[in-house]
Amino acid sequence: IIPARTILADVCQWQYRGVGCGYDGPPVADERDNPTTDPAKDKCSHRRTGCRFRYPRPEPMPISSFPGSQKVS
Repeated sequence: IIPARTILADVCQWQYRGVGCGYDGPPVADERDNPTTDPAKDKCSHRRTGCRFRYPRPEPMPISSFPGSQKVS
């Protein structure tokens, strides 16, 4: 099944803390994945690393990127 949206290999398209993302925990990192506990600096990098900070293993990540798509030419 091909989604009806742009397929990006390494960029999550969900709005941080929105419906698709679903993260509602404490502040974790800024937009460059630097650790923070400051709610004003808490932003998502929209990369797999940012998602993994918020959903540590073994939790599944709700990331909306398609990592395998960069291998298709």
